[in-house]
Amino acid sequence: MQGSWSVAVATLGPLVLAAGPAAAQSSSTKSQQDEAVRFIFQRYDANNDGNITDAEFQKVGQEDFASFDTNKDGIVSRAEYLAPEAHGAHLTGDQLAQAQEIWGKQFDFLDTDKNGKVTHAEHDAASTRSFQRLDGNKDGRITLAELEAAAAK
Repeated sequence: MQGSWSVAVATLGPLVLAAGPAAAQSSSTKSQQDEAVRFIFQRYDANNDGNITDAEFQKVGQEDFASFDTNKDGIVSRAEYLAPEAHGAHLTGDQLAQAQEIWGKQFDFLDTDKNGKVTHAEHDAASTRSFQRLDGNKDGRITLAELEAAAAK
């Protein structure tokens, strides 16, 4: 099942990093960010062992790519990525506008050649970069503490 926080990004890193600075502005928003981080962590930690491995991380990324590629042509366009349905989101008005602003930044992170499309190769490379960045102690696993630390930056 894909929720607006969990599928708001093709990889975990951009979502947490995009949410971090804005979410730190109030205790209410901070609480929402903490909840989102825990939700994301649970989604990626498939075997519930308290660690996200590279394989778990990549698997969720592949599932997300498939959900974003609504026309199933193997490429995710900006329009496909910004569609709330692709994120499992049911937002309107200001909430939708704010979400699409974040999703647009995430799309830009993924679209490394800036041609308005994200390929499997671009998506996989972004996923690898995100995993490496989030794995704070470089042990090949992301813990909840590492994910929380990344979100707090």
